[in-house]
Formats: sequence, structure tokens, C-alpha cells
Amino acid sequence: MKPVQQNMLDTVKEFEFTTQDFDRVRALIYQRAGIALAESKQEMVYSRLARRLRATGIVSFQTYLNNLEGEVNSSEWEAFTNALTTNLTSFFRESHHFPILAEHVKKAKAPVDIWCSASSTGEEPYSIAMTLCEAFGTATPPANIIATDIDTNV
Repeated sequence: MKPVQQNMLDTVKEFEFTTQDFDRVRALIYQRAGIALAESKQEMVYSRLARRLRATGIVSFQTYLNNLEGEVNSSEWEAFTNALTTNLTSFFRESHHFPILAEHVKKAKAPVDIWCSASSTGEEPYSIAMTLCEAFGTATPPANIIATDIDTNV
């Protein structure tokens, strides 16, 4: 269903999405996953959760959020969380960190344990591994890397 054009700048949204709905989403995702959404993310939240409403056949954000809160162990919580995560990833992203990591691990007592907590599809932990190989001068550095991500799709 295409939105109806109101004027050149605004469109009527498929689902009503109030400030109260947005505030509820922000509180729920923070309580559930520790994700703090800025006020500037309202359009992103609408877009991503509107897909969940369509997928579930629910016609309002209020009903969707009521259902979510009413079923604490529902699989929809996973879909809700996945919808609100951003999987921005690339090799050597934030490149200025890697020389600092190399210097740090050279001074640390081996073996080194590193947790990459928001690893998305893996480019960051692979970048860490390459940095460790280079820092230690071996393809088998004295290190362990654990890579995790809250988004179960990645």
C-alpha cells in the first residue's frame, strides 16, 4: 500500500506512529537490549517496525507494543530487537584504533583475550585478528577473540 501524497514534503503514513509510541519503543529496546535510541531516530524506527506490523498482520503500533509487552518470552522480541539494530560493518572500520590495539597487545601478558561485542557479520573481529597477527609477527598469535552480536540474523 503506497502512502497518499499530502504535499511535496509530507506523506500520510500507512500506520499511525505517535510520539508516545516512539517513546515506548525507546524504553522497551533500552530495557530489553540496552540500546539507546536518539530522538532523531523516529523515522528509522517507524520504517523498521512498520515491516514488523505488516509481517504480523497488526494494524497499529499501539497494538503491536501491547502484544510485545504482554508476551515477555515471545519470539517477536527477537524480531523487534533485530529490526532496531544497525549492522554497519567493514574491515578496519575506525582505523585509528588498530595501531593502538597493536601497541597494547605487544605490552600485555599473553595470551590476550579480546571480546568484540558488536561484531555484526565479522569484519571487525577479522580486522582484530589481522592486527594481532601483524603485531606478533605470526599467523598464530597468543590471543583469543570472542565475537558476538545481539542481532541473531548476523
